[in-house]
Amino acid sequence: LFLSVKAEDHVRSRKIDIEALRALAELMNDPNPQVRYLAGYLLLTHAMIHEDWREEWLRDPEIRAEVLLATRDEAPENRRLAIGMLDGTVPAHAQALLEALEDPRTQSAAAIGLGHAKAPSALPKLIKLTESQDGMPWWLAYALSRYPDPIALEAVLAPLLAERALPADSRDRRLKGLDRWLVNYRETFRNIDTAWEGD
Repeated sequence: LFLSVKAEDHVRSRKIDIEALRALAELMNDPNPQVRYLAGYLLLTHAMIHEDWREEWLRDPEIRAEVLLATRDEAPENRRLAIGMLDGTVPAHAQALLEALEDPRTQSAAAIGLGHAKAPSALPKLIKLTESQDGMPWWLAYALSRYPDPIALEAVLAPLLAERALPADSRDRRLKGLDRWLVNYRETFRNIDTAWEGD
């Protein structure tokens, strides 16, 4: 535990050289599932903190191969970490994300990755996913909001429009929750909220 905390401090405080990142990626496929989890967690933490460096090292063929292999991990929590590092603009990564979208245990991470990349092939699948959800989970709303497409916006707005009969305070709570994630459509939601209040 002490070593893992020290490693996380190092990951957060500075960029790690490419050889160290390759070693972490390799450990994502270690026989020990706890080692795989810790390696994936540290690598994903580094990716999230050092966004400017992320694209460069994720193009490294050795790292890319290890991360893709880790998306097949038998443990869902380890798969989610690997999926969170995929780049949906890369065909092989996009395919892995689409496959992960079919698994309820990994679909939130996959949806975020596909939305971030605005992968065209994923939009129909993301919209279809709204039909099987109880409400609109934040990760699905976020993924759809990334697309500059009126069809995606319509899919996000549909649950809100269906709740017009709810009390105003309930509508407001739901609206504020989605507003956190749908930054691209914030002005649209304000206009809808105003229209509701006028009804």
